[in-house]
Amino acid sequence: MDYNLPNSLPFDIGSTRFVAGAFWHKAMSNLRKERAANTADLKPAHVITRTNAGQFGICRLEEEEKPRFWELYQSAAAALSDADPTDWLAAYQLGPDHVWVVANRDGIIEHDAVYSTRQAAKDEFEKRYNSRTWPKAVAPTDWLIDGTQTESVDRAMIGLKGPVLLPSFLFKDIPLKKAAVPLAVGAALVLLLATAVTYIPDYISFETEEVAETPQPEPALTVLRAARPSVVPLPVAADVCVSAIYKLFLRARTLPGWEVGSVDCDGSTVSTSVRATSIASLAAVVNHLPGSRLDVTSRMAEVSYVLDAVEPVELSATLSDPYELQVILARLSDAYQMRFLTEKIPVTLPGGSPPPSTLQWSLKTKAPPMFWTEALSTLPAAALTSIEFNPSASEWSIGGIAHVS
Repeated sequence: MDYNLPNSLPFDIGSTRFVAGAFWHKAMSNLRKERAANTADLKPAHVITRTNAGQFGICRLEEEEKPRFWELYQSAAAALSDADPTDWLAAYQLGPDHVWVVANRDGIIEHDAVYSTRQAAKDEFEKRYNSRTWPKAVAPTDWLIDGTQTESVDRAMIGLKGPVLLPSFLFKDIPLKKAAVPLAVGAALVLLLATAVTYIPDYISFETEEVAETPQPEPALTVLRAARPSVVPLPVAADVCVSAIYKLFLRARTLPGWEVGSVDCDGSTVSTSVRATSIASLAAVVNHLPGSRLDVTSRMAEVSYVLDAVEPVELSATLSDPYELQVILARLSDAYQMRFLTEKIPVTLPGGSPPPSTLQWSLKTKAPPMFWTEALSTLPAAALTSIEFNPSASEWSIGGIAHVS
């Protein structure tokens, strides 16, 4: 595929960072395969995926405009298209120097480009406006184009959310999700049966007329199974920890003169340490990070916050063999280009100790959480034990266990 990537430009609406301008491709058959085939070698670029529309977009930002590892940039065109999946054409002023022209047809983004001159933007807008009938068209008032309305980009985008931009190298291989399908189907069936039992009306009555006694069959043998462990679902636990880590890190790093250490989360608490430089005000940390435990001698402070509890659920299945985990992690390592590790399974002689009931696994990566949380969702019988974010190395360390029957 040949790319003529339009200019891309980040802009803020409230606390949300959007990006306007991208090359969009509508997948013909398999979105994931076409995205992988057409984006893997675009190392300077970022990729946006619209699963609901079968589209992926590619944008190229200048080095100083790219999102840093803790930032989430969202696609402005996709946010507008998701909010109004009809036919429309719009031109919005982005600051004093740029105009954004975006077109949508039946929920598919047809054009998404930022122009550095108003005349170039107006020429593109008029060409598209005159090519067909648009039920809705938005343009600056001073363009004097009949049939258009005026709307600021702030008003158009306020409250909207769009898919996030991810570095193109993350799509080098197709994500492996097959392992999650059987578990998801099984969980859905269990939930359906549980719901059916719960909602049997309690007012159903039975006939009380005397009837001739009939021989009753012998009660069927009840097969009891051992209760499976209850855990917080791994994707849920990871999302809770990542959100807490981001919030604490972003709060701590805005404390003037203080350096933030690793931020840790074990699912129930999130904590970090901060160190004061020679120019920092020591007392400020207590007000900025309530509950901080300040050590004046070492010019350090420790802070920890308790997270809202998440209800654990019983595992739908466990691993039947410890070596299953090795195979699953090997496939994930291949698919996601990340290095998973697991503890060694000890070799035992006949009559020795039984196989382990849990196995520890871990992952270290510099990929953003949006990528590896998807990988974690395919780990069966797993629970999270810790997530650590090291800002100095831009590295995430994730640890967990897998349950074996």
